[in-house]
Amino acid sequence: MAPKVLLTQILPPDSQKLIESAKDIELVYWDKTGAIPREKFLELAKGVDGILCMLTDKIDSELLDAAGPNLKVVSTMSVGYDHVDLSEFRKRSIPLGHTPGVLTDAVADITVLLVLAAARRIREGFRAVEK
Repeated sequence: MAPKVLLTQILPPDSQKLIESAKDIELVYWDKTGAIPREKFLELAKGVDGILCMLTDKIDSELLDAAGPNLKVVSTMSVGYDHVDLSEFRKRSIPLGHTPGVLTDAVADITVLLVLAAARRIREGFRAVEK
């Protein structure tokens, strides 16, 4: 029997195609845009082996209870995991995956951009050109 995996949102097109092409999993997902409503999340979580969630999805004891004893792993497409009850994960020995460091380079780039913009008085330059 193939493991059942819940996606709480449609992924970016390339990622969605890749995961849908996997023959060795049963995929269940919320097929609408935006955050999955809590009641629907609890319903779809029943009996899953894994969950791929977003920052907007609260993962707590209620959700873990709804998923049941088959739940083996949860992964969140976010750097942070404030939406996850870590104590419940530890208590149940469920591993949690997340994406630390994925935005490090982007944040550094924007920081340098803002420093240069301030140092070169870019905003004032734009205003002068607009006149």
